[in-house]
Amino acid sequence: MSAHSRLAPSSAFRWVPCPLSVALGEQFPALHEHPAGPEGTAAHWVWYQMLRVEAPKLGDMTPEGLPVTDEMLEGALQFVNKVFSIANPHNAMSKVRLEQPVSMTGLHALMFGTPDGSIDLLEECGEYHLIDYKFGHRAVSPFENLQLASYVFGEFERLELSGEQIDNAKIFFHIVQPRCFHNRPESMTWETTGKQLRRLWTMLNNSAEEAITHELSARSQVGPHCRDCPGRRACPTLRTNADANIDWINRSWPAEMPIEAASLELKFVRAALAQMEAHASGLEEQITYALENGKLAPDWVLERGKGRGKSWTVDEREIFALADLLNSDPEIKPEQRIDLAKPRALITPSQAESLFKKKGFDSDVIAGYSKPNPGSVSLKAKSDSLAKSVFGAKS
Repeated sequence: MSAHSRLAPSSAFRWVPCPLSVALGEQFPALHEHPAGPEGTAAHWVWYQMLRVEAPKLGDMTPEGLPVTDEMLEGALQFVNKVFSIANPHNAMSKVRLEQPVSMTGLHALMFGTPDGSIDLLEECGEYHLIDYKFGHRAVSPFENLQLASYVFGEFERLELSGEQIDNAKIFFHIVQPRCFHNRPESMTWETTGKQLRRLWTMLNNSAEEAITHELSARSQVGPHCRDCPGRRACPTLRTNADANIDWINRSWPAEMPIEAASLELKFVRAALAQMEAHASGLEEQITYALENGKLAPDWVLERGKGRGKSWTVDEREIFALADLLNSDPEIKPEQRIDLAKPRALITPSQAESLFKKKGFDSDVIAGYSKPNPGSVSLKAKSDSLAKSVFGAKS
């Protein structure tokens, strides 16, 4: 198997409704790595270590070079608890598979992927569980989840189950998403059967065949999936819809519409806004990439915003040594003692400055051990940037 499937199950939500997105994304790949990518990979590493090796500690470095955070540890514990809650009642931890690649040749010869976790309880109670970990904030539903439907097809293919066994199997899709605060546990599991999943497998098979056979002449369709398509900046269908939306927005409207018409119109407006946002994000990525590489883009500039907070510039041992030095002064009163640690971690530079002021010490000393965090770079219209520099206006 190659490193990544052309028909990745994790992207099925996009290429099933829009087979063109496969070839288009290959011809026009993303210009920037999504900032959440390395963080999500690191978060997956934390729960894997917790289940299979040894639980990482706060501040340990992940293979991606990111430190383990409280959020990663808490999210990993949720995933581990979900696995235990399913396997332990059946004494079936030996049936748990973690990060094991599976192929789905029955859907397409080029299709394979790696489920986060699966638990085979077919012999124990006729159940098969797929557990997927999402570290992002955007809600992911287990209901008719095409990624998990692909994985379970591959798992059943691996087990060489008969058609009757597949139809009768009780299948559970679980999503563990610790940082999606409006998703509740009751909405994070979907129960179905192999027989009910056959409709989704047919959709996956048909779209996979079309995507690979027809490539850039494959069917295309705009929708919420456009937001995550790497080729959206060059998509003719998205551009055509965006142009049509602009023409539609510029039409004249009566002062007030009947409530029935307004209700229907609101559905169209929200769909149009989603399409326009997807189109805009693709253009923003293209222009930002050009400016970062020294090219000129008429009407646009890159600006760095003001950063929030500060970061330490030295090893934490030097920070604690500073506190020990101050605390060793015989004239220091007990209430003036400096404690730069909080539970499980070093406090931030800003917190240290406040603490120094409170204890009667010169907080400027912290400046020698820290630096302001840089602000994020964003794309600005030149007119907005000029107004900001001349008039001090907020852009």
